[in-house]
Amino acid sequence: MAARYFSKRHYTDATLWNQDSDSLVNPTRITPVAPDGFWLEAEAIEVNGVRLAVVTSTGHIVERTRALIERTRDPRFTLTLQMAGSSHLSHERGESQLVAGDITITDSARPYRRVSEGLNSMLVVVFPQQLLNLPPGSISMLIGSQISGRSGVAAINAGFLRAVADNLDALQAPMGLSIVNAVIDLTTTLMGDTLTSSDVGQSLRDIELLMSVRNFIMENLGDADLDPTQIAGANYISVRQLHILFSRVGVTVSRWIRDRRLEMCRRDLADPLDFGTPVRVVAERWGFRNPTYFARVFNETYGLNPREYRKVVVSGPHAAM
Repeated sequence: MAARYFSKRHYTDATLWNQDSDSLVNPTRITPVAPDGFWLEAEAIEVNGVRLAVVTSTGHIVERTRALIERTRDPRFTLTLQMAGSSHLSHERGESQLVAGDITITDSARPYRRVSEGLNSMLVVVFPQQLLNLPPGSISMLIGSQISGRSGVAAINAGFLRAVADNLDALQAPMGLSIVNAVIDLTTTLMGDTLTSSDVGQSLRDIELLMSVRNFIMENLGDADLDPTQIAGANYISVRQLHILFSRVGVTVSRWIRDRRLEMCRRDLADPLDFGTPVRVVAERWGFRNPTYFARVFNETYGLNPREYRKVVVSGPHAAM
């Protein structure tokens, strides 16, 4: 498991934090608003490309600008749990007022501005967009929205995230990857639950159908014969309706299935409990019958073939060189 831990650091110069935040969290620009000076404390860890940071600070403005967006090569989502204090988020779809317990998702490809007044604390989780097991267009409906963490599924997420925030250094252990995967899985569950219970601009019928199709695909992802006809039949719609449903959220059915299979293979290859499982078996577990095809599309997606990727995860980033 590849993990980099950064113990607590204190900043009284916003310029220094702006420099470090590029690698610790996400490229943003922070401007102090407190009249009596600036103070920030940050603790962070990166586990297999997922960054988690606890940031406590005095009042400030954080901006994700167009110039910073142009520097981004790998599109990422950022989940933020407001743990203490309050903040105001301005984004393309409107504005959100956040208090302790609230959760938001922002997109590295979209600008935003967050104003925090007074002492506040946040857990920030930054991860590649492909990790969420939801069609991409459906997620865009929730970007910037306030998700209250005081009840329901969101409360479960918020409680788990607080425990993670209190024990970031524990993620260095071999099982830390499993906890990070649980964070991503709970985020997927939260997003799906929010989509089906909120007015996000689509008919409730379409959202519920999309989630039903998504659940069926994930439950049968290891079936190499899984195809649009089988998926449509299981959800009592035509194949044409299925393709239209996915086109509305910006992806084809076959591409989304392939990407989900690749991501599940990547997770298993990085899992310490699966290090002894042959790559071929991992690929077959998730529906890839042809080892050559699997190696090629894995390499195209992650920049390394499956064996090289596992070697890097086990031994560190220079192992494949």
